[in-house]
Amino acid sequence: MSPSIRTEIRHLIAALSASSDPFDDGEDLFSRGVLRSMNLMELVDQLEDRFRIRVGHRDFVAGRLSTVDAIAALVGSRP
Repeated sequence: MSPSIRTEIRHLIAALSASSDPFDDGEDLFSRGVLRSMNLMELVDQLEDRFRIRVGHRDFVAGRLSTVDAIAALVGSRP
């Protein structure tokens, strides 16, 4: 995964974050308090627009949106 894509993901998350505390790419963004569930749809909209991908309902339940690492893998896996 390109470092610039990971950086862009981190910037999107930081802009939506309920916390100004730093976070690691492998940390669960929700249990850490970085994001709240109400931020999730906005994050998905921004990911879809920025990276021109589709995020399906299975991605929500499979934990593909819980960490920066998981989101970067999701983005990288989409054509």
